[in-house]
Amino acid sequence: ERVARALDAGYDPAAMLCVTFTNRAANEMRARIQSRAGNRAGRVTLKTFHALCATIIRAEAAALGIFRDYVICDETDSVEILKSLGCQEGPKDVFFQISGIKSAVPPDLLNLNGVQAVMDELEVSEEIKGLLPRYQTKLQEQHALDFSDLVYWTRCLLHLLPDKAAAWRHRFNWIQLDEVQDTHASEYDVLCQVADHRGSLALYGDIDQTIYGWRGSNPLAVIGQFKTDFAPVTEHSLKLNYRAT
Repeated sequence: ERVARALDAGYDPAAMLCVTFTNRAANEMRARIQSRAGNRAGRVTLKTFHALCATIIRAEAAALGIFRDYVICDETDSVEILKSLGCQEGPKDVFFQISGIKSAVPPDLLNLNGVQAVMDELEVSEEIKGLLPRYQTKLQEQHALDFSDLVYWTRCLLHLLPDKAAAWRHRFNWIQLDEVQDTHASEYDVLCQVADHRGSLALYGDIDQTIYGWRGSNPLAVIGQFKTDFAPVTEHSLKLNYRAT
């Protein structure tokens, strides 16, 4: 509804960015906007977090030193790679640890040589110190990135390559995020950098529906950082429930 009203008010759809968490949600949102705004809806950039990062990386692969024809490994693919490296005990837990390490790299430690280049600066177990570089090498041999790589390399671009970052910041001047309660701090960092503190970022969600604490989502911390980064922030409570009687 907010997107449709912005389009009706004359906002440029090509400068609008909407981010949500699942392909299903993105498709639903796209269909709803299409029904309200017609052909203009097709010019709005509407993606999941990972699809947005994948788009940015594919466009800027050369600057990042990444193969442009990379493939994306999902959780199952990544676990199989870890098994092939001899990780037979709890490979899924190890995968989550590796993902958590990549996501937790602070901006001042981001490195265009990859997360393995800054492991000595991070709190990493000896097991992971031995395994993570081999895992990343295996991904590189397959021209592959996993989901956490997508966010990591997008953050690298936005923090370490000023000219490239500026181009993406100029592309969007109206941004909204759905399901803020499931947003990781690293994902928020991507949107914060793209919005560039211009007051163009709106977050929506329901803190009582947080379900991704296991993957590091901390909505109160994200919202607190948002209020600092984009002060003054206006809060609205959405009190009408359209999904239940």
